[in-house]
Amino acid sequence: MTPDRIAALEDRVAITELVHAYGRHVDLLATHEVADLFTEDCVVDYGPGLGGPRRGRDVLETALARGLRRFAATSHHVSNVEIALQGDQASGICYVLAWHRMADGSPDA
Repeated sequence: MTPDRIAALEDRVAITELVHAYGRHVDLLATHEVADLFTEDCVVDYGPGLGGPRRGRDVLETALARGLRRFAATSHHVSNVEIALQGDQASGICYVLAWHRMADGSPDA
């Protein structure tokens, strides 16, 4: 096994662990720990109807603290992680099944 191949495997494991840590911290409703997984200058967009892109880790943490209060519990399950490495860049895709129990008693999402 070459040093480059070992480094690529380590990178893939680190990225996969990052995705798993995100789900675990969201499930714990640990907003600071979720935000800490992102760079200071991150841009995060959770999709239509959820306030548009958030810019910066501190802004993200504030939005998470507000948003995660809606849930009594969540459970994230990650699969089909695919990571492509090109030099010092990585791109990836994975499937996430997310269940949410609403704090106000609304039907689960």
